[in-house]
Amino acid sequence: MLKPYEYHFIKAAALRCVNVYHTVNDRTTQELIYNQMACELLALDSSKELSEFVLQLKDKSLTRKKVELLIEPLKNTIALFPDFSTQHIKNQFRKVKKITIPKCDETRRDELTYFAWNDLSSSRKYVINSNGEGYYGTVFEQVKSICTICEKTSVVTLFLATTKKKKGGNYTKNGTYICVDSDQCNRQIQSSRGFEKFESIVKPRK
Repeated sequence: MLKPYEYHFIKAAALRCVNVYHTVNDRTTQELIYNQMACELLALDSSKELSEFVLQLKDKSLTRKKVELLIEPLKNTIALFPDFSTQHIKNQFRKVKKITIPKCDETRRDELTYFAWNDLSSSRKYVINSNGEGYYGTVFEQVKSICTICEKTSVVTLFLATTKKKKGGNYTKNGTYICVDSDQCNRQIQSSRGFEKFESIVKPRK
């Protein structure tokens, strides 16, 4: 099964290959780009659907619109983000007195590397990973910069989390910039690297 971010990577790689077909006339270069892309994609999954899709990409007359149609069957091979119960999510944030949890839309679970929502009333953002672990942090003003998670230029906010509590009421806080719009962020993720970096920054320390 494909991870959602792997599906996004496949789609982006396919569209780049088609762009080469229409902008580079040299056949040798076209074949080189296709072969490199095929190796990268086939290393992700051994499914029949992916193999057929990669084979179809050899057609140098393909358009972006045609690629969008051809890739549709791959959506059936995506591992859905877990449907965690409201109680499970609440348990991840026991120190938060009042929390409103939105429902994870069933139709979006094939797009999610992580589930998150913004609580404007408390200036907080809550994040749940695919293992059901939760993080929350204070968010600040919005700026345009590179998101740590999706590694794309977007409208982002500083996510600042308490990572360690010390004696005497002192705290250690760590933060990083992530997308304000988590749905859009999820659609832009093409590897696990960015989210892993985010977790390494905001996870609690002992």
